[in-house]
Amino acid sequence: MADSGEGEEDGEENILYDLLVNTEWPPETEVQPGYDEINPDWKLSSEKRKKIKDKESYYSLIDVNWWADNSVILARCSGALTVSSVKALTNLLGKTCEWFESSPQVTSAHDRGFLSLECEIKLVPKRLHLESRPGDEDEGEDDSDSDRETSAKDRYFSYLKQGLYFVTEMERFAPPQKRPRTITKIFRLISFRSTTPEELYQRKIDNEEYGEALSLAQAYGLDSDLVYQRQWRKSAVNVASIQDYLSKIKKRSWVLHEFLERVPENVDAAKKLLQYGLKGTDLKALVAIGKGEDGGRFILPGRWTLKFSL
Repeated sequence: MADSGEGEEDGEENILYDLLVNTEWPPETEVQPGYDEINPDWKLSSEKRKKIKDKESYYSLIDVNWWADNSVILARCSGALTVSSVKALTNLLGKTCEWFESSPQVTSAHDRGFLSLECEIKLVPKRLHLESRPGDEDEGEDDSDSDRETSAKDRYFSYLKQGLYFVTEMERFAPPQKRPRTITKIFRLISFRSTTPEELYQRKIDNEEYGEALSLAQAYGLDSDLVYQRQWRKSAVNVASIQDYLSKIKKRSWVLHEFLERVPENVDAAKKLLQYGLKGTDLKALVAIGKGEDGGRFILPGRWTLKFSL
């Protein structure tokens, strides 16, 4: 029994040792790269510009959780969120961090993703206080009002009125009533998921974020035809859509299928569609197809333009 007890103790010590090793930061790592970045949106809001004056207080971490054995999720008071390597604390998401409202909370990774909870606080504009009364004051004043120093004369009369109200309890000497500062809180639960470029590319197309989809296609060498095909299918067949979408699609079989299936909305569009199709199936194009020089692409001999006379 004694041997069994010693074995259990050794197992507990090994587990504890593993946990300590896995959560220990390397001694040479003192500062995370970009830890002192400030949310660019703070410069656009007069209310949030105040935070920049005390930005050092927003550098500290507010939440930490595991993404994988060799990387952690770091959330700072500034709203900066990164997935960083344990060894060097470099951001694995790219050159810039993801920005949230101040002090977001994060969960540990599960099923290739994690959740982040943020809270946006908004002050209700003064013009919405419809039940204001003469003599009432706001606790929240503009920057210029809050920073303005009260003159000695104003302070003197304020103290005098307070003294008279304390002695007489007359309403005319009562200090102005302050309305409570009304705020609204908006909570958001945001899901982060690990994805491949192909999955993200398809999601951008499904969400009709075509500009970002094309940027992904260029960065990762993906097929840009998928973007123009979706745009072409969602557009009426006219001169603009032929030039902007159809003419940029490279897959020959797909383009030829559209010539047969799509119906232009007017005579001009029909003529331009036929002209484009004939240009891509003339003798020179057929020779290129026979030699295997087209690679399955819809190619035009020379440069094609939409100019012709009716």
